[in-house]
Amino acid sequence: MSGKRVVVIGAGVVGRALTRALHARGDQVTVLSPKPVNLPALWRLTDAVSGEGLRRGVRGAQIVVFAASAQDPKGADEVLRLGAHHAAAAAAHAGAERFVLIGPVGARAGNSAVSLRAHHEGTLAARRLIPEAQTVRLPWLFGEGDQLLDPWLERARQGRRLPVPNAAAPIDPLWLGDAVRALLKAVDEPLPSPVTELRGPERLGLDELAERVGKLFGVKRALLRPWPDRPEDVRRLPEQQSGPDQWAELGLGERLKVGEHLERSVKQRYA
Repeated sequence: MSGKRVVVIGAGVVGRALTRALHARGDQVTVLSPKPVNLPALWRLTDAVSGEGLRRGVRGAQIVVFAASAQDPKGADEVLRLGAHHAAAAAAHAGAERFVLIGPVGARAGNSAVSLRAHHEGTLAARRLIPEAQTVRLPWLFGEGDQLLDPWLERARQGRRLPVPNAAAPIDPLWLGDAVRALLKAVDEPLPSPVTELRGPERLGLDELAERVGKLFGVKRALLRPWPDRPEDVRRLPEQQSGPDQWAELGLGERLKVGEHLERSVKQRYA
């Protein structure tokens, strides 16, 4: 067992999965979030945007991982910009050995999406405080508790149509388990690049993805018109941008494809 003292800031899909993986291998994990968590970790109350509780929460940590996300998309830019800055400042003050910042793939200074620009600015702020800070940018993730496939599977099981945006860019979905493998490597050692962008092994349109899920239960898709009217499971889908895929640099082997995940999930959950 490695027994590292790791602080994970944020208890969303990524934060929860990473916390469980760290605990399973023997690390001492503390989760910082605004609400209590049901995880194998010590929990401390914090607010990433204001920075309240961060310095106390990261005290004694060897590794600090910023995985915070906003429940309300309107607040995503503040979490990604201000939260990253406050977290890096707290990690620097605590003398942590490593700071890992997680955000959305494709973040650039000139992005049209506010959240992507905010993550880029948060990355720059973190590196000013901790020059060796590592950033890992993830695409849309599928897996336990994800915000699109899991709700779609449940809708399809109930015989309900699957909501699909009328005009949406293709995505490169990455399995949550593969994302965690990459993050564990970032916790253990410096990655080849200060900023690492990861993608899934196949490019899919949301209509194709919905069709695959629908076929499992014999249901059809329902096209949505404007994005503001999309339901919650589609509204939270992050904007997908084009860019490099640095998975090969990590040397972690193959990535799980959506079809394999769907087949396994249906057998396990709906057999």
